[in-house]
This record gives sequence, structure tokens and C-alpha cells, in this order.
Amino acid sequence: MLRDSVQISLSQQVVSGFVRPNRKVYPEGSWDVYVCVSDLSALHQELKSKGATVIRGPDDETFYHTREIEAEDGNGYVCASVKTSRSEVTAQKRAHPV
Repeated sequence: MLRDSVQISLSQQVVSGFVRPNRKVYPEGSWDVYVCVSDLSALHQELKSKGATVIRGPDDETFYHTREIEAEDGNGYVCASVKTSRSEVTAQKRAHPV
């Protein structure tokens, strides 16, 4: 999948029953993918217009001081999207460890 100069490659497991969304194991919240985006509001509007299930955001601020969207697909996988650069996220997580 290619979008906005970013390519994401997915693979399919041969072993059945092994692959599952992270939240099935960690119900309190764990993403399956985390993506940095340049326009969080536009992504939120696009997700809503396509009927996506938005679990959280974009108005809630995380404990590490970012705005994020968490969206769940039809199979229960959760994608978190944040408006910031990857280096900023790393620095914020180091400054505010869990």
C-alpha cells in the first residue's frame, strides 16, 4: 500500500489462529500499527466519511502530550495516528515514561 510517499507492506501468516489484534491480548490498549501524519484533522474527517470506527481522538491529549486518533478496522486491528514527527514522539515518550 502506498500513500503520500509512504509504503506499508503487510504479510499473511501461514499458521492459523496465531495472528490476532493486540487488544485481544492486551485489552487496556495496544496498537497494531502507529503512524505519524502531517494533518491529523484531515485524516480524522476522511476516516469518519468512510465509516471507520474511531475509538479515540483527535481531541484527547495523551499522557505524553500528543493528539492522536485510534481507529479500528473490521477485524479488530487498531491503527493509531499522531500529528508529529517520529523523533518528537520518541523524545516525548522518553520524557514521560509509563
